[in-house]
Amino acid sequence: KAPCEYESLNALFTRSLQIPREINEGFISPSDGKILECGSAFLADNALFAFSIKGHTYSIEELLKDSFKKEELENGLDYVNIYLSPRDYHRYHSPCNMQI
Repeated sequence: KAPCEYESLNALFTRSLQIPREINEGFISPSDGKILECGSAFLADNALFAFSIKGHTYSIEELLKDSFKKEELENGLDYVNIYLSPRDYHRYHSPCNMQI
């Protein structure tokens, strides 16, 4: 179905998954988008930096707020930036219990 065929943006973004996905691999993405970048972020000048997200650069601390203690980030962290286009499926799935 083309995006313009849905009755609203909400109907487009909350549609059901049309093609079942088999989960046989070790890496499972929580979303159905395109990976724009992935890598590791480390402390530099006492701040962790992420790469650009929609043309803006954010520190990891800005993005994560109080999700982690600063000591937990001392060894850096790995990240994946996933872009969801309007055509992508917009629900999240997890192989375990998760809270957003």
